[in-house]
Amino acid sequence: MNYLSYDIGGTFIKYGIINDEGEILLKDKFHTPKENCKTTIPAELIKKANSLNSEYNLKNIGISTAGQVSSTKGLVGYTANLPDFSNCKIVEAVENGTGIKTLVENDANCAALGEMWKGAGKNFRYSVCITLGTGVGGAVIINRELYKGAHEVASEFGRLIIGGPVPGSDEFVFDNTGSTKSLIKRYELLTGESITGEELMKLVKKRKSEALYVYMEFLNYLITGIRTIAYFFDPEVIIIGGGISAQGKYFFDKVNSIYQNTVLPAYKHIKIVKAGLENDAGILGGAYICKNQDYSI
Repeated sequence: MNYLSYDIGGTFIKYGIINDEGEILLKDKFHTPKENCKTTIPAELIKKANSLNSEYNLKNIGISTAGQVSSTKGLVGYTANLPDFSNCKIVEAVENGTGIKTLVENDANCAALGEMWKGAGKNFRYSVCITLGTGVGGAVIINRELYKGAHEVASEFGRLIIGGPVPGSDEFVFDNTGSTKSLIKRYELLTGESITGEELMKLVKKRKSEALYVYMEFLNYLITGIRTIAYFFDPEVIIIGGGISAQGKYFFDKVNSIYQNTVLPAYKHIKIVKAGLENDAGILGGAYICKNQDYSI
């Protein structure tokens, strides 16, 4: 059986044809519409699906998308980065336009399912995925099922309070202390210089004092968040994705070292590893929810 999987982002909509074994038969992308997204995004998904169906005989369509998603209602409830996309009844629209059963899930949840199926989590029953970018996203896998919570909004790691004296203050949520964006902002506030994440890491590796200072501060916040998540869920592995994970061994050796030196003994078994699927995690997760529709608890 073949599945069409979409991964809707703010800039591009990636898509792939994926079979039951998780093999990607085709993948490509197109620009995400920027206006009237509640109408234009489903229309683009429908057009692409109908053009591919005759060749690939699609069984289901899976959609991974940013935002608060109700998979049971087929609804994108709220999303901040796409205009007029909130409250989009995306499953109903795509099914009506294609005649193909469609499923939708949050992008962080899909990434975690993709990693569990074919990536860094494939050999584990209990895993946590954390994505570091403009904010901190994440998802939890329990006994190889996605944990969604009573209202389908579990694992909002970015809203954890990490550091700071004011409970509930947005200044100290994990999004603003442990994300890659927060690292760059911290450097720019200290030096008055604009910089990219890649440029900043080059300065860190050269042990430039300002860059090293903000990097270590960032790592301490990040590890505080990781420890908190470990204490709650006790996974076998914590998988980190996002741009900074491209630093590979340099980044992960330091993260694991700080974690091992600061975590309680009972949690030292947990390893922190790089995501394995990179840009394919979302489309593989979208295919997984098509293949295994009873995928969550």
